[in-house]
Amino acid sequence: MTFYQSKREVVPHFRELIGEFNSAQSDYTYVHDMATNLQAGFVRASPPDIALQNYNLDMARFMERGALSDLADLPEAGRIRDDVLELAEWYPGY
Repeated sequence: MTFYQSKREVVPHFRELIGEFNSAQSDYTYVHDMATNLQAGFVRASPPDIALQNYNLDMARFMERGALSDLADLPEAGRIRDDVLELAEWYPGY
């Protein structure tokens, strides 16, 4: 599975998390990708499986076209910490 993220400040953190996850189980292997062009991945029909994207107006194009999945109904969505919940609600859902 490909995990895309575009925020350079958190690269070491996600490398560590993905390494721990890959070491702890063998059902899935995550690849950390921060170099691929996200838009090109959608155009080529090979977008990442999971993305942590800095929100910007480009995301609206993906949402309008139904290219993203709404994860709000997953149990994990209810685990957003109270101290960051207001910030998470600033961003539109799909």
